[in-house]
Amino acid sequence: FPSHDTVQVMEIKTVSAKEQNTISESTLGSFKTADNGAKFVVVDLVVTNLTNSTINYPANGIPLFDNQGRQYNEYDQSIGNIDKCLDYESLVPGVPKEGVLVYEIPNNATGYYLEIAKGGTNDVYRIKLK
Repeated sequence: FPSHDTVQVMEIKTVSAKEQNTISESTLGSFKTADNGAKFVVVDLVVTNLTNSTINYPANGIPLFDNQGRQYNEYDQSIGNIDKCLDYESLVPGVPKEGVLVYEIPNNATGYYLEIAKGGTNDVYRIKLK
């Protein structure tokens, strides 16, 4: 039997990525504006829990890197400011869940990608967004 560390935990598929100056949640009417000299990158994706029990999607779970090698964690004020935020969402085994990740990055970042490591290996996958 493989150890728990070698088991792949989630399948991730990106649907779209877009840049915007503000993020808002339609149901609460709240919004955030990117800091001066910055923009939001909003990534729509589908995650599927590949384990046999319910897990929570971790906050700051997938880092984003820009064309200058700078690393960004998920925007910490997404909850309550954007619909379908994945932070801390419960993921039922085998059930795909669509959600949104938000990053705040400098305006001078002209290219960026998500970087995901495969558990138990040295494999790293880059998903180019722009």
